Amino acid sequence: MLDSLMHRHDSSHASPTPVPRVPLALAIVVVLLMFRTPARASERSWEPLILKGARLSQLIGSDISKLEVLAVHDGRLVPIPFQVDERDRDGRYALAHGPEPTKADNPGILDADDEVSMMISDLGPRLDAAAGPGLPYNALEIDLHDPLGGPERYAYIAAVKNPVRTAKRYVLYDSKRDQIETDSYRLGFTNDFPTDYAPQNRIGQGGPSIIDRFKVRVRAVVLGIFPFHLNENDLNNNLLGWKAGPIRVIRRLSHSVRLILGIHSPEVTNVDLFYRNFGENPFKVYFPWVPRLLFGDIHVRLDLDFRDLSGYRLAYSGMNRPPIAIGDARAERQLEDDPPQVRWVAISGHGHLIIQTFIPTPDLSLLKFRLYYHNSPLSPDAPESLDGESPGIGYIVSGWENISSGTHRLTPILLNTSANFDPRILLAELHTPPIVLVRPVSAEAKPSAKAIPARGLAKSAGTARSARTKIDPRALPDVQR
Repeated sequence: MLDSLMHRHDSSHASPTPVPRVPLALAIVVVLLMFRTPARASERSWEPLILKGARLSQLIGSDISKLEVLAVHDGRLVPIPFQVDERDRDGRYALAHGPEPTKADNPGILDADDEVSMMISDLGPRLDAAAGPGLPYNALEIDLHDPLGGPERYAYIAAVKNPVRTAKRYVLYDSKRDQIETDSYRLGFTNDFPTDYAPQNRIGQGGPSIIDRFKVRVRAVVLGIFPFHLNENDLNNNLLGWKAGPIRVIRRLSHSVRLILGIHSPEVTNVDLFYRNFGENPFKVYFPWVPRLLFGDIHVRLDLDFRDLSGYRLAYSGMNRPPIAIGDARAERQLEDDPPQVRWVAISGHGHLIIQTFIPTPDLSLLKFRLYYHNSPLSPDAPESLDGESPGIGYIVSGWENISSGTHRLTPILLNTSANFDPRILLAELHTPPIVLVRPVSAEAKPSAKAIPARGLAKSAGTARSARTKIDPRALPDVQR
């Protein structure tokens, strides 16, 4: 969600940088194949499909306002929500709103570096050409295969004189209130920092926020002598531009940090993306020097300070017991005294499951994450609006001394879905992207139609299709292993 709980997109590049996830993805598939018990298939109900314009080469140069995306539902070909996000000459998203708007290099025209997004759950079965009217001559078939199981899914995109579109939207953004809403959550910002979060079942539900704020607490020793402390109030965040479409909200922000002796860190720019069920926030930071040369014993605490989690339960990676009821004093004390090493944390209650984890990046392997859990409503932990934490849940991150100089990235994801969702399935879906084939409807067998993983991994269609299986949650490797 959040500027420092921080998608697969780098704001400074025209295309996302692929992350080498194939070994872990293959390991997941191998483990799944060892289990023969019938199991639930991957649904990817939370996940968007994002296609570069280059994948839709037949439509490059088309007027974006003439595009339509269709899928088969209840035996009929119907429009589904989608959006096109253009790029400027520097590869940044073209965001028309905000104090520093950016303009596309070819406004209103689909270019190779533009992105077309839709929800995977909106794709449907393949169109039976004999059962209905034909598609436009320039239509492309989008064929999505999930290596983790489930049916083949299809959609059709074309440029036509009078496109058929739907008014359905999955996400809304109120720029005056700086608030994002979906039928899954509400998220609000104060000074461009998250201070309002509420699970919900419909837009406009208006329930109370379950958080006081998102906290960032840093402690370190400078030059081996001087103690150094930093909190979220020392972070300067400024919203530069934004765009709200039916699939996602894109916000570009600048960040800098007040360090010591009036020194500010170099300003960096990042993009946050918010979808129906989750926020994905790639956080990029630049170190002109090796951190260990100046700082030692660096510990960073990232946590959500909750107001009241009565009726919720806590789960985390590597857990060898049932989920812990919030308020179970004995179990909570054990977590505070001996915090486990974790890669994801989840709370469930009132029909919702909220999961926080990190999308793998090269920098992630250099750091150690331990669970932060503190339930003490009467113990002040300033700065905060309400004294104490009820509870505070997040991470203590160490290992910063292993970081080199240069640019580094972390990509947190916060997902809100139904309470019966298994967090391990989310991890499997993150590590095993679906395989997407795009081809002209009139030339299905053209050898130029390549199957490419939806997140850009170089993996052949044959390899993916040989791994057709369903997920058995018992077989999912924990992220710590």
